[in-house]
Amino acid sequence: WGGRGGGRGGDAGHHATPRLVQYVETRTRVAWALADPTAAPRAEQDAANRADMQLLFDRLPDGPMRASIAEAVAHAFREHGHVLKELYLAFGRRCELVFATAAGGSSLVLRSNELVDDEHLRPFAPLFDGLGAHARRTGVDGTLHRISRSVHTIRGGTCAITARVGRTIQGHVLPLLAGGSPIGSEAEASRAVAELASRSLLLIGTPNTGKTTALRELARLLSLGDARVVVIVDKSLEIAGTAVVPHGAIGNARVLTAESSAHQHKAMLEAVENQSPDFVVIDEISSKEECQAARTIAGRGVALVASVHGDSLAGLLADAERSVLLGGVQAVTLSAREAEARPDRRRTVQKRYGAPVFGAAVELRSFADCVVHADVQGAIDALLDHAPVGAAWHRVEGHAVSSTPVVAVPCEGRAPAYAALACGERVAADTDFAAQTVGNVPVASGGVLEWRALTEASPRVYSRVSPAPGEGGLEAMGAAFTFA
Repeated sequence: WGGRGGGRGGDAGHHATPRLVQYVETRTRVAWALADPTAAPRAEQDAANRADMQLLFDRLPDGPMRASIAEAVAHAFREHGHVLKELYLAFGRRCELVFATAAGGSSLVLRSNELVDDEHLRPFAPLFDGLGAHARRTGVDGTLHRISRSVHTIRGGTCAITARVGRTIQGHVLPLLAGGSPIGSEAEASRAVAELASRSLLLIGTPNTGKTTALRELARLLSLGDARVVVIVDKSLEIAGTAVVPHGAIGNARVLTAESSAHQHKAMLEAVENQSPDFVVIDEISSKEECQAARTIAGRGVALVASVHGDSLAGLLADAERSVLLGGVQAVTLSAREAEARPDRRRTVQKRYGAPVFGAAVELRSFADCVVHADVQGAIDALLDHAPVGAAWHRVEGHAVSSTPVVAVPCEGRAPAYAALACGERVAADTDFAAQTVGNVPVASGGVLEWRALTEASPRVYSRVSPAPGEGGLEAMGAAFTFA
């Protein structure tokens, strides 16, 4: 990227005119096959997931509600390809079924015609036997289902059950995250994922975007063969299931449970002190103690594969507690010469004060849609310098995965948005894409239609409606499409 414009003089932090910073795209769009030679056949996965679903249904008493649930689930899958994500049973209220598309994310909520009674909640009670009155979460042995209960504070006893449906989904993580070169064997697959995660890999996503599913599959792929030891720190038993024998979906990975969710940081340190891991897999790093434990593990030369809640790298950077995972941020005052060299000419700026724990990061938008940052340190420094950040937008399209070059464009006072540019196209920093869009329909900006939103997921990805004079356009993106 380069800058132009602006004069000298005045207070660089307040009065100087910022330079116009522009990013020029030099990369091209590519694609590769949606293939994973290590994944079980789709029919075999579907059969296993149906069997696990039946184990959950077996907890419901025979009657109209069980029959209606089974029929609704079958119909949603048969007619629309939707799968059950969550079953909610609350005393005195209608049963809720939450469905998701094959790509993840909520798509539909159905409610039963009859009300939930004690007879519908009672079959779940044995799952909590021996766990103590404080226990709120358990599972169905042999499956990946997670069962949570709500206890009434006055009446006592269970007043609601939430069953999150767990599924084995193989075959999408490898090509989505680590594709780009031909992978024809188990050894090549494991090697490709190990290369991606060797500098530690962070998955960032909002709820229901597939973070836990992706972690489970990454653990399986990393543990293939005899070259690596993989340890999963499973604080809520969502990755490996609640059975004493871990679910087969994690492959050869080991499992280390935490005494409680509040003690996950202790289990993280135990993983490197009592085991000999090459990779430690952790779901949902959230507290200050867990962030510090992650830094300790990285400092001992062990790679991490972990997830956090959020929508983007920029959003995580703004989180005071968890930004330490990205190196931490502090305010510094620049000299006049240093400020003059910056595009915004500010004297007081935010700077990274340490090395990021993670070398690469993935913003998961769904099972089939993500943005990959191959160089976290470079991305963080660019974001803090208010400069554009190059990344790659990966999407499953039919039987292929496309990788479209995108750039995170900083905009004063707002989170960055992504611009998908053709080779040779330009975009200026502080471009306000949203101001040029009403719903998903572009409006005229100076008489020229400029940008349109390609996605609803946040941060949005935008592309130019028509090429600027002398630049490549959307047609050029198609012309540059190649298959590896």
